[in-house]
Amino acid sequence: MKSLLNIIRHISDMVSADGKKRLLYAFLNILAMALGLAFGWCAYYCVGVIKDSSVILGILGLIVSGALAIFSVLYGFIGQLALIFIAGGGMFRAEERGYNFAAFLIALLTFVGLIVAGYLIIKSL
Repeated sequence: MKSLLNIIRHISDMVSADGKKRLLYAFLNILAMALGLAFGWCAYYCVGVIKDSSVILGILGLIVSGALAIFSVLYGFIGQLALIFIAGGGMFRAEERGYNFAAFLIALLTFVGLIVAGYLIIKSL
């Protein structure tokens, strides 16, 4: 529940931000998704640890890194989706149009790229 409130607060911070901060939020969302992928790799590594040596440490690592991976990817993914609409609406303000357009473009390309990458990964399984 607290994680959901963090995501909602993150979105409300993006709504109230100016164009420069929205551009920063676009990169922070990318960083959150990259951290999620790193935690996902750690969860994959923990599965190997379960098979090879320590079952207890592997399961503990899998639980922790899996939860962090899911939260980080959702945090960045939902943030980028929200930022597409927020920055798209912010382009109507003339003084912040450039920053909002850049944030919109980065968020849109990242969002589409993540969907395509997820499709290709699932298709290869």
